[in-house]
Amino acid sequence: MAELNQNPVALLSEMPLATIEHRASELLLHSRINYAYRRQQEYLQKPRTWGAAHAGVLRPRPVAYFSAEFGLHESLPVYSGGLGVLAGDHIKSASDLDIPLIGIGLFYGQGYFRQRLDGTGWQQEEYLPTDVNLSGHGTGDWQKRPARHGAHRHARQFNPAKVWRVKSGALAISCFSIRTWKATRLKTAS
Repeated sequence: MAELNQNPVALLSEMPLATIEHRASELLLHSRINYAYRRQQEYLQKPRTWGAAHAGVLRPRPVAYFSAEFGLHESLPVYSGGLGVLAGDHIKSASDLDIPLIGIGLFYGQGYFRQRLDGTGWQQEEYLPTDVNLSGHGTGDWQKRPARHGAHRHARQFNPAKVWRVKSGALAISCFSIRTWKATRLKTAS
């Protein structure tokens, strides 16, 4: 599972459905799987929540939570420390309370690096591309959506960004791909 970056969804996608079915039957997991599925549906569709009672006014215009990184799960390495973990915890708590909130951040194509020590004791870094084979991360499904408009600032045009969207519980986070932002000079009429 280490080569799959601790991603249970990726692990299951590597196995044929017949193998999964056989293992579930062999270990008597069907009732546990059904129970987990029912609990998830209850969580996502609960009618009476703290947010509905106390933050209902935010429904038409949810809070935008801006952060450079969101630590939702280790299989999605777009965070590196405290700020990302805190932002991820805020998103998860808002989902639990049903507070209308949208996370907005950056998508890092390589995330953070893995480190190890070599035979002489020196740190060696390994930069791995973030897996966006969007069959699923442990945190949800990603959708690649090009932004509709470029932004203009100081006579430069920014090309449309790619936007990646991931669900965390009942909430969504949109991450802008910073690799696509390239400034180009606008042609001016003389």
